Amino acid sequence: MNEGVDFLAEALRRDDPEAWLISLYAPAALRPQVQALAAFAHELRSISAKVTQPLAGEIRLQWWRDVLAKPASSDAATPLASALLHTMAQARLPVSALEAMIDAHAYDLYGEAFADQTALEAYCGATDAALLRLTTLILALGDDPGGADVCGHAGMASGILRIAERFGMAALQHIDQPLQQALAHLDEAEARLGTLAPGARAGFVGLGLVKARLKRWMNHRPGPLSPLSRLIRLWFYARKLG
Repeated sequence: MNEGVDFLAEALRRDDPEAWLISLYAPAALRPQVQALAAFAHELRSISAKVTQPLAGEIRLQWWRDVLAKPASSDAATPLASALLHTMAQARLPVSALEAMIDAHAYDLYGEAFADQTALEAYCGATDAALLRLTTLILALGDDPGGADVCGHAGMASGILRIAERFGMAALQHIDQPLQQALAHLDEAEARLGTLAPGARAGFVGLGLVKARLKRWMNHRPGPLSPLSRLIRLWFYARKLG
Protein backbone atom coordinates (compact mmCIF):
# COMPACT_ATOMS: atom_id res chain seq x y z
CA MET A 1 0.00 0.00 0.00
CA ASN A 2 2.82 2.40 0.84
CA GLU A 3 4.39 1.84 -2.57
CA GLY A 4 1.07 2.72 -4.24
CA VAL A 5 0.74 5.84 -2.08
CA ASP A 6 4.26 6.95 -2.89
CA PHE A 7 3.73 6.31 -6.60
CA LEU A 8 0.55 8.38 -6.66
CA ALA A 9 2.14 11.24 -4.70
CA GLU A 10 5.09 11.33 -7.09
CA ALA A 11 2.76 11.25 -10.12
CA LEU A 12 0.76 14.16 -8.72
CA ARG A 13 3.96 16.06 -8.01
CA ARG A 14 5.05 15.56 -11.61
CA ASP A 15 1.73 16.15 -13.35
CA ASP A 16 0.10 18.80 -11.14
CA PRO A 17 2.77 20.31 -8.87
CA GLU A 18 0.40 23.00 -7.62
CA ALA A 19 -2.15 20.45 -6.40
CA TRP A 20 0.67 18.44 -4.84
CA LEU A 21 1.92 21.47 -2.90
CA ILE A 22 -1.59 22.20 -1.68
CA SER A 23 -2.02 18.59 -0.55
CA LEU A 24 1.01 18.89 1.74
CA TYR A 25 -1.05 21.12 4.05
CA ALA A 26 -3.39 18.21 4.78
CA PRO A 27 -2.60 16.10 7.86
CA ALA A 28 -0.12 13.35 6.98
CA ALA A 29 -2.60 10.58 7.75
CA LEU A 30 -5.18 12.03 5.32
CA ARG A 31 -2.75 13.23 2.67
CA PRO A 32 -2.95 10.07 0.50
CA GLN A 33 -6.73 10.46 0.26
CA VAL A 34 -6.48 14.17 -0.60
CA GLN A 35 -3.85 13.36 -3.22
CA ALA A 36 -5.93 10.58 -4.74
CA LEU A 37 -8.88 12.93 -5.16
CA ALA A 38 -6.66 15.68 -6.55
CA ALA A 39 -5.05 13.26 -9.01
CA PHE A 40 -8.49 12.10 -10.16
CA ALA A 41 -9.56 15.71 -10.76
CA HIS A 42 -6.35 16.37 -12.67
CA GLU A 43 -6.89 13.28 -14.81
CA LEU A 44 -10.37 14.45 -15.79
CA ARG A 45 -9.16 17.98 -16.54
CA SER A 46 -6.27 16.77 -18.66
CA ILE A 47 -8.24 14.44 -20.93
CA SER A 48 -9.18 17.22 -23.35
CA ALA A 49 -5.51 18.08 -23.84
CA LYS A 50 -4.55 14.46 -24.52
CA VAL A 51 -7.06 13.63 -27.24
CA THR A 52 -7.57 14.98 -30.74
CA GLN A 53 -11.17 13.86 -31.13
CA PRO A 54 -14.06 14.28 -28.65
CA LEU A 55 -15.01 10.62 -29.05
CA ALA A 56 -11.66 9.50 -27.67
CA GLY A 57 -12.22 11.74 -24.66
CA GLU A 58 -15.73 10.41 -24.17
CA ILE A 59 -14.32 6.88 -24.10
CA ARG A 60 -11.87 7.86 -21.34
CA LEU A 61 -14.64 9.48 -19.33
CA GLN A 62 -16.80 6.38 -19.75
CA TRP A 63 -13.96 4.23 -18.41
CA TRP A 64 -14.06 6.25 -15.20
CA ARG A 65 -17.85 5.91 -15.02
CA ASP A 66 -17.39 2.15 -15.26
CA VAL A 67 -14.77 2.22 -12.48
CA LEU A 68 -17.26 3.91 -10.16
CA ALA A 69 -20.12 1.64 -11.23
CA LYS A 70 -18.13 -1.60 -10.85
CA PRO A 71 -15.52 -1.02 -8.15
CA ALA A 72 -14.77 -4.73 -7.83
CA SER A 73 -13.80 -5.05 -11.50
CA SER A 74 -10.20 -5.92 -12.28
CA ASP A 75 -10.26 -3.09 -14.84
CA ALA A 76 -10.02 -0.70 -11.88
CA ALA A 77 -6.61 -2.06 -10.93
CA THR A 78 -4.59 1.00 -11.88
CA PRO A 79 -2.82 2.95 -9.14
CA LEU A 80 -5.10 5.97 -9.47
CA ALA A 81 -8.34 4.01 -9.78
CA SER A 82 -7.44 1.83 -6.82
CA ALA A 83 -6.48 4.85 -4.72
CA LEU A 84 -9.69 6.66 -5.64
CA LEU A 85 -11.87 3.69 -4.73
CA HIS A 86 -10.00 3.28 -1.43
CA THR A 87 -10.50 6.98 -0.70
CA MET A 88 -14.19 6.78 -1.51
CA ALA A 89 -14.61 3.89 0.91
CA GLN A 90 -12.53 5.41 3.71
CA ALA A 91 -14.05 8.89 3.52
CA ARG A 92 -17.53 7.75 2.47
CA LEU A 93 -17.52 10.08 -0.52
CA PRO A 94 -20.79 10.22 -2.48
CA VAL A 95 -20.50 8.44 -5.82
CA SER A 96 -23.03 10.83 -7.34
CA ALA A 97 -20.68 13.80 -6.87
CA LEU A 98 -17.82 11.99 -8.62
CA GLU A 99 -20.11 10.89 -11.44
CA ALA A 100 -21.31 14.46 -11.89
CA MET A 101 -17.69 15.62 -12.04
CA ILE A 102 -16.99 13.15 -14.84
CA ASP A 103 -20.09 14.24 -16.75
CA ALA A 104 -19.23 17.93 -16.41
CA HIS A 105 -15.79 17.47 -17.91
CA ALA A 106 -17.35 16.27 -21.15
CA TYR A 107 -17.76 20.00 -21.87
CA ASP A 108 -13.98 20.31 -22.10
CA LEU A 109 -13.87 18.07 -25.16
CA TYR A 110 -15.86 20.33 -27.47
CA GLY A 111 -14.35 23.78 -26.91
CA GLU A 112 -17.69 25.58 -26.91
CA ALA A 113 -18.37 28.82 -25.08
CA PHE A 114 -20.66 28.60 -22.08
CA ALA A 115 -24.14 29.49 -23.26
CA ASP A 116 -25.09 31.51 -20.18
CA GLN A 117 -24.52 32.08 -16.48
CA THR A 118 -26.56 29.04 -15.53
CA ALA A 119 -24.37 26.74 -17.63
CA LEU A 120 -21.22 28.22 -16.11
CA GLU A 121 -22.48 27.81 -12.55
CA ALA A 122 -23.53 24.22 -13.19
CA TYR A 123 -20.09 23.39 -14.59
CA CYS A 124 -18.12 25.06 -11.79
CA GLY A 125 -20.40 23.53 -9.20
CA ALA A 126 -19.86 20.00 -10.48
CA THR A 127 -16.09 20.41 -10.92
CA ASP A 128 -14.12 22.89 -8.81
CA ALA A 129 -16.73 23.38 -6.07
CA ALA A 130 -17.34 19.65 -5.81
CA LEU A 131 -13.61 18.97 -5.55
CA LEU A 132 -13.34 21.38 -2.63
CA ARG A 133 -16.41 19.94 -0.94
CA LEU A 134 -15.16 16.36 -1.27
CA THR A 135 -11.78 17.42 0.08
CA THR A 136 -13.42 18.95 3.15
CA LEU A 137 -15.29 15.69 3.74
CA ILE A 138 -11.97 13.84 3.76
CA LEU A 139 -10.41 16.34 6.14
CA ALA A 140 -13.41 16.30 8.49
CA LEU A 141 -13.10 12.55 9.09
CA GLY A 142 -16.71 11.85 8.27
CA ASP A 143 -18.17 14.71 10.28
CA ASP A 144 -20.08 17.56 8.65
CA PRO A 145 -17.40 20.20 7.93
CA GLY A 146 -19.96 22.93 7.22
CA GLY A 147 -19.14 25.60 4.70
CA ALA A 148 -21.00 24.24 1.68
CA ASP A 149 -21.53 27.82 0.50
CA VAL A 150 -17.80 28.48 0.92
CA CYS A 151 -17.10 25.62 -1.48
CA GLY A 152 -19.64 27.05 -3.91
CA HIS A 153 -18.13 30.52 -3.98
CA ALA A 154 -14.54 29.26 -3.99
CA GLY A 155 -15.38 26.80 -6.75
CA MET A 156 -16.81 29.57 -8.90
CA ALA A 157 -13.67 31.65 -8.44
CA SER A 158 -11.24 28.84 -9.20
CA GLY A 159 -13.45 27.44 -11.96
CA ILE A 160 -13.65 30.70 -13.88
CA LEU A 161 -9.90 31.14 -13.58
CA ARG A 162 -9.24 27.58 -14.74
CA ILE A 163 -11.51 28.03 -17.75
CA ALA A 164 -9.77 31.27 -18.72
CA GLU A 165 -6.33 29.69 -18.36
CA ARG A 166 -7.18 26.45 -20.17
CA PHE A 167 -9.61 27.58 -22.88
CA GLY A 168 -9.16 31.35 -23.07
CA MET A 169 -11.63 34.15 -22.49
CA ALA A 170 -13.54 33.12 -25.63
CA ALA A 171 -15.09 30.31 -23.57
CA LEU A 172 -16.57 32.99 -21.29
CA GLN A 173 -17.69 35.41 -23.99
CA HIS A 174 -21.38 35.09 -23.07
CA ILE A 175 -20.72 35.69 -19.37
CA ASP A 176 -20.95 39.20 -17.93
CA GLN A 177 -17.59 40.32 -16.49
CA PRO A 178 -16.39 36.81 -15.56
CA LEU A 179 -13.12 37.85 -13.94
CA GLN A 180 -14.87 40.41 -11.76
CA GLN A 181 -17.37 37.70 -10.87
CA ALA A 182 -14.54 35.39 -9.88
CA LEU A 183 -13.00 37.98 -7.58
CA ALA A 184 -16.39 38.70 -6.01
CA HIS A 185 -16.94 34.99 -5.36
CA LEU A 186 -13.46 34.74 -3.87
CA ASP A 187 -14.26 37.61 -1.49
CA GLU A 188 -17.48 35.85 -0.46
CA ALA A 189 -15.64 32.60 0.15
CA GLU A 190 -12.99 34.28 2.28
CA ALA A 191 -15.63 36.11 4.31
CA ARG A 192 -17.27 32.80 5.21
CA LEU A 193 -14.23 30.62 5.90
CA GLY A 194 -15.01 30.82 9.59
CA THR A 195 -18.09 28.65 9.05
CA LEU A 196 -15.84 25.72 8.17
CA ALA A 197 -14.63 23.24 10.75
CA PRO A 198 -10.99 24.18 11.52
CA GLY A 199 -9.70 20.81 10.38
CA ALA A 200 -11.30 21.26 6.95
CA ARG A 201 -9.76 24.64 6.17
CA ALA A 202 -6.55 23.15 4.83
CA GLY A 203 -8.50 22.31 1.69
CA PHE A 204 -8.67 26.01 0.86
CA VAL A 205 -4.98 26.87 0.97
CA GLY A 206 -5.01 27.01 -2.83
CA LEU A 207 -7.24 30.09 -2.75
CA GLY A 208 -4.08 32.09 -2.16
CA LEU A 209 -2.87 31.10 -5.62
CA VAL A 210 -6.28 31.67 -7.19
CA LYS A 211 -6.33 35.21 -5.84
CA ALA A 212 -2.83 35.99 -7.12
CA ARG A 213 -3.51 34.63 -10.61
CA LEU A 214 -6.88 36.35 -10.87
CA LYS A 215 -5.25 39.67 -10.07
CA ARG A 216 -2.67 39.01 -12.79
CA TRP A 217 -5.49 38.48 -15.27
CA MET A 218 -7.24 41.64 -14.11
CA ASN A 219 -4.00 43.55 -14.69
CA HIS A 220 -3.65 42.04 -18.17
CA ARG A 221 -0.61 39.99 -17.12
CA PRO A 222 -1.94 36.41 -17.19
CA GLY A 223 0.54 33.67 -16.65
CA PRO A 224 1.80 31.16 -14.10
CA LEU A 225 3.34 32.11 -10.80
CA SER A 226 6.98 31.30 -10.22
CA PRO A 227 7.71 28.24 -8.04
CA LEU A 228 9.03 30.48 -5.26
CA SER A 229 5.99 32.75 -5.43
CA ARG A 230 3.69 29.74 -5.14
CA LEU A 231 5.49 28.48 -2.04
CA ILE A 232 5.38 31.89 -0.35
CA ARG A 233 1.72 32.54 -1.15
CA LEU A 234 0.63 29.12 0.03
CA TRP A 235 2.54 29.55 3.29
CA PHE A 236 1.03 32.96 4.00
CA TYR A 237 -2.48 31.80 3.10
CA ALA A 238 -2.15 28.74 5.32
CA ARG A 239 -1.28 31.04 8.21
CA LYS A 240 -4.30 33.18 7.38
CA LEU A 241 -6.53 30.12 7.57
CA GLY A 242 -5.14 29.28 10.98
